[in-house]
Amino acid sequence: MADVTCEVDIVLGSSRITVRDCLALHKHSVLRLNRQAGSDLEIVVNGVPVLRCGVAIVDESTSVRVTEV
Repeated sequence: MADVTCEVDIVLGSSRITVRDCLALHKHSVLRLNRQAGSDLEIVVNGVPVLRCGVAIVDESTSVRVTEV
């Protein structure tokens, strides 16, 4: 089991837009998400939400800190 790989996604939020709006996106465009600023991120493993976490900066890298399992 230790060698089994799985897909892990870290979800900041989501949004629905039309294809027209998608084609109009450009550098510095802003897309509104369904979560408030400062809310926890969600870690999804193979399509299943498993953890909530916050953003943490460790040395010079961005990391996540688990807040809820």
